Amino acid sequence: MMKQMRENTKIILWIVVVAFVVTIFAVWGLDLQTGGGPATGQTNILGKVNGISITRNQYQGVYDQLAAQYRSMSPDGRLTNIQREMIWDQAWENIVVGILTDQQIEKLGIEVTDQEIISYLRTSPPPEIRQYFQDESGNFDYNAYLQALSNPEADWTGVEALARQRIPTLKLNQYLMTQIHVSNEEITKAYEESSTKLVVEYVSFPFADEDVSNYTPTDEDIQVYYDENPDEFRVNERAILDYVKIPIEATSRDLEDIMFTIRSLRDQLLAGEEFAVLANTYSEAPTADQDGETGFLTASQRDALVFETLDGLEPEQVSDPIKTDEGIYLVKLLEAKTEEGEKQYNFQEIYLELSAGSITVDSLVAAAREFQARAAETSLEKAAEEYGKTIETTEPFVKDLPIA
Repeated sequence: MMKQMRENTKIILWIVVVAFVVTIFAVWGLDLQTGGGPATGQTNILGKVNGISITRNQYQGVYDQLAAQYRSMSPDGRLTNIQREMIWDQAWENIVVGILTDQQIEKLGIEVTDQEIISYLRTSPPPEIRQYFQDESGNFDYNAYLQALSNPEADWTGVEALARQRIPTLKLNQYLMTQIHVSNEEITKAYEESSTKLVVEYVSFPFADEDVSNYTPTDEDIQVYYDENPDEFRVNERAILDYVKIPIEATSRDLEDIMFTIRSLRDQLLAGEEFAVLANTYSEAPTADQDGETGFLTASQRDALVFETLDGLEPEQVSDPIKTDEGIYLVKLLEAKTEEGEKQYNFQEIYLELSAGSITVDSLVAAAREFQARAAETSLEKAAEEYGKTIETTEPFVKDLPIA
């Protein structure tokens, strides 16, 4: 198997290069780090991104690679005008994103350790390599791959370089995902700022010419002004609603169901199943698409119970289920370090949210219908008293606008 890979080294490297084109690694090897290149003057510079020059030669190189890839997928090997225009934009975007990504990786001091490379190759075999480890059915043979990976005589230099190029971007993406938290208040504020429009009418009064500090309008003055300007006081028709709220919350039965699932996943992990496979399939955390790997996090970025559990784990050890107010975790410690006196952990996680299941929701819907029928038969107040519910009242609202 390894002999075949060594004989096809050039093919593997070409596959790697093509794969980079459709990601932010499209600019790898194009001398974008220094803004250099064969430029002979400002006429060869198409633009700059944070001080890094993008030359015509660099842009053309990325465009040519993208165009070659699209031609290989076309039946007649030709590009349509629409495809050419799309490739023009995509080539430019790949270069810009590549520059910005490299700068952020350098700014954040993201580095790749040997342990991270080993973990990446074990849990996320690169697609370019999977084709060399297939069983008789054409499926990826993970055991054969692991056996080859553990062979001390095999030359994995090219694959290691591939992993060393990809891991910093994966870690950057994980870092960004853990930093983004948008509250409902922020969403509402952004919507209001982008949607609210005002029409203002005003009249200026020369207050400086007359002392009105002691003037107080009489009731007659106010009535006269109101009668002469009724449109200023006209408001749209509004309404209020009395309502009873039946919250959809998880029950003890829902907790039992989730605990059963998480224990089953832990049993599979202890039996040898890959953490990445189960995280991709079951985890409801944002890290599911990254094989459950979080990157290095501090205590403020996860529930305190999770970090208390990590404190007691050895590398590669899987935790017992961790119950928090929001859900249940399984974690596997990958690496721990201390920076500026603060402990940080890189780990994999499987997270199941503690939410109401279908049986709970159906029972609450049935209860709401029963309450509604009783309220229609008697009154909302009477039904609320019988069922021990609290009546709440909305703020006045205008037709066709959301009710607060």
